[in-house]
Amino acid sequence: MAGENYTLSQLVATIPDYLKELVDETMRKRLRLSLLMSRGKILTDQTGRRRLEYPIMVDLPKTIGYVPRSTIGGNYGDHQPLRSISLSWRAMHCYDSMTLWDSKINGSGPGQIVDLFQLKMNNMRKAMQRDFHTVSIQAGDGILPDGFMSFMGYTACTTADKIATPNDTYGDEVASLSTVLGALGGTWDAAIGTPPNAALGNAYPNGTGSELYNANSPTFVNVNTLAWGTGATDWETNCYRVLTQAIDWQMKNGADEGKSTNCMMGSDYFTQLKYNQEAKFRINQGASGTQEARELGFPDAISFDGVAIHTEFDAPQGKAFLENMNMVEICSIWPELFWIFDPNSNKAAFDSHGLDMDTLSLKQLGAFWGQFRYRPRHYTMIGDLTV
Repeated sequence: MAGENYTLSQLVATIPDYLKELVDETMRKRLRLSLLMSRGKILTDQTGRRRLEYPIMVDLPKTIGYVPRSTIGGNYGDHQPLRSISLSWRAMHCYDSMTLWDSKINGSGPGQIVDLFQLKMNNMRKAMQRDFHTVSIQAGDGILPDGFMSFMGYTACTTADKIATPNDTYGDEVASLSTVLGALGGTWDAAIGTPPNAALGNAYPNGTGSELYNANSPTFVNVNTLAWGTGATDWETNCYRVLTQAIDWQMKNGADEGKSTNCMMGSDYFTQLKYNQEAKFRINQGASGTQEARELGFPDAISFDGVAIHTEFDAPQGKAFLENMNMVEICSIWPELFWIFDPNSNKAAFDSHGLDMDTLSLKQLGAFWGQFRYRPRHYTMIGDLTV
């Protein structure tokens, strides 16, 4: 018994190492998360508030001309450039246990116990790596954290339109903002010629307008239209024109920080992009758009107009997403991104010297308690948006 207690104590001492590996490897398994880590966008110890609340810049003060020796005007007012979004804190957990029975039937030596413990910890780590990235994409379900699909609702467009229009909200019942164009105010240029969306009627996202008009609105670019001028409506044929236009729109309408850092797409879109014969003129894996991706360990990313194009195992099929990772944060209410608990003592990491006598097991629990913080204006979704 003394030998087994000694072994369990040794296992307990390794938990901080597993915790560090869990954070490091999870971030480095996905380009999106690696980009956030390299930018210092993982915020910990976000406690002291019942919700995650943060402001979004929607407008700037206006400037006017000045005539010498004239009165400036004096109506300084109180310009309010910020609007608030509130998100409830969420949590995700992964758990397992190593029972005394397992340790005995797998061999009674200390080495076998350590091997079994390591196997279970590694499996927990792989599960967190897989699921954390998926959750960062998916719409919230009221239990898990809210991924960026939480604000990606749109009104389907017609096959004559280049864009669909957003029709969602982002935030909880305390403070949320509509993503509908013009919902916060503002105007946009009238269309010259055929508008990108007939129902919208104006020139958006071409032309210019008020910052308020699209201050909280993602952009939705439709592949399924003859309006791209290729004579076809499929992604493989239209991909270069669609990507070129989408990147330009995101950079122009995303304010000063509008430049996209990366474009995650489903494996079907990524493969078809490479199939496209124009790729030999435009794709460059050594260009500036992929330098950071290569340095982070992702040599397969493709540079397109300075944006790193990549696919992920859990990327939605039939879609592509332009993102600006300078405008995203991962917020944890614990001192670390992921935390491992002893369910018996409710303390971080195990402090017991033996097994849980109720179940004769050493319990293992990994968790993320926090939320993702997005800014919808800096997102573009590409796909067949006629459905």
